[in-house]
Amino acid sequence: MAQFKIQPKDFQYQRELIEWLTALDERSGSEAPIASFIKQDTLHRLDTYQASYLGRITANISETIFEACENLFGKELVSQILASFFKTHPPRAETLTEAANALPNFLRTTDASPEAVLFADLAELSLKRWQILISEDPTHTQPAGNAPLSRLCLQAQAAYLSPAGHYDLSEAWNTAQKPISSDVDNLSEAIFASRKGIIFGKTSATEFVVVGVPDPLATFARALMRGASVEMAIDALEQSLSQNSSELQQENATALLQLLLQALSTTRLLEFR
Repeated sequence: MAQFKIQPKDFQYQRELIEWLTALDERSGSEAPIASFIKQDTLHRLDTYQASYLGRITANISETIFEACENLFGKELVSQILASFFKTHPPRAETLTEAANALPNFLRTTDASPEAVLFADLAELSLKRWQILISEDPTHTQPAGNAPLSRLCLQAQAAYLSPAGHYDLSEAWNTAQKPISSDVDNLSEAIFASRKGIIFGKTSATEFVVVGVPDPLATFARALMRGASVEMAIDALEQSLSQNSSELQQENATALLQLLLQALSTTRLLEFR
């Protein structure tokens, strides 16, 4: 997959040069031909060029990396958010993907509404997905059906993302895989009905897989992310549940854990070490 190179131009430096030339000309006490030309023509041209430039980079990155955001929130809103971000954070990185890494935190400090927080998480997931897809293909060893839990770990390229708000991140991601028919948001009540994180990774050059993680199993997922084996992650979960949960909640978590382990095995996100 191609990465988009940033052109070696920066609006901030261009404007500083223009301001310096204008000030220099005005100090001369002359008729200020440079200042007059800049004020009447050059700044207008620069504003036009800046709008065109922002439109091009916004369209490129929106239709590739943030396609899921477009499918959930609508193309127009995504374009507006990206344009606002790049206008206040001019790209200086080698690629647009690197330049966009600060977008999730920009969103989280701009708007605290549930939809905005979800947008930030989805943007972060989209960036991590892109990084995973352009990385080397996984070469891990698939575990056998009777492999001991002490030798099973989350594959090196997989990761866990916990939702920052009360919503099902896996439901949001799955919904975002289907393009919307019009430029309106595709948010549903199901997305905000429960709280779920997501474990994700790739199992081949082009296959990106996701598994939802119910909130009661967050401790288990975080332990896997830290490099713990499945056995150690289960121990961490049981210890947390024994301290903070009722017997019924513990039974429910155990049932959810069996489903999660089955899903992780089916999607090949676990490896034998």
